[in-house]
Amino acid sequence: MTKEFTQRACAGVQCELVSMANGTRQQGSYSLNDALSELVIAAFDSQKEARWPLEWISSVERANEVQWLKVKKLELGLSDSDLARGLLLSCARPQSSSRDLMILLEQNARHREVAHAALRILKVFASAETPPSSPKQGLQALPAVDVARPVLLPAGALSGLESPKGSSPGRRMRWEDEM
Repeated sequence: MTKEFTQRACAGVQCELVSMANGTRQQGSYSLNDALSELVIAAFDSQKEARWPLEWISSVERANEVQWLKVKKLELGLSDSDLARGLLLSCARPQSSSRDLMILLEQNARHREVAHAALRILKVFASAETPPSSPKQGLQALPAVDVARPVLLPAGALSGLESPKGSSPGRRMRWEDEM
């Protein structure tokens, strides 16, 4: 499901955008950048574009499950079928007390379900701390180990460990013996 969504979203998905301020609808699209780290929402009529890093998205909700939105639907000019295919996105910008709210109306309820699940999964991954991936970013390379040279362990280093099946503590084993 996430793969289906990311393929569609990277290419760009046409949708309707609903303003929370006055219920104005615009044709638009949303897309994901190639790194799957940013949601780009573009309104065709006004030529405006919003770029939301996925870690800024504080919630992704099905519009028909948000109680206050059900109450406000008439004011916004939304029908029950609109809510059934709608997603309410909330974006909390760092160092800001305000939130941006956006309603995306998908083509149908199935696309809404796929987008709902996938955006929530991608949001979790985008928010996760990842270790640096190269020595330039601080990852220390492990020292080379000469596997042909025997390693000397201090006396008692292996005490308390069970011997492999079919061996005794005084017997040397070869890799073939373990298999």
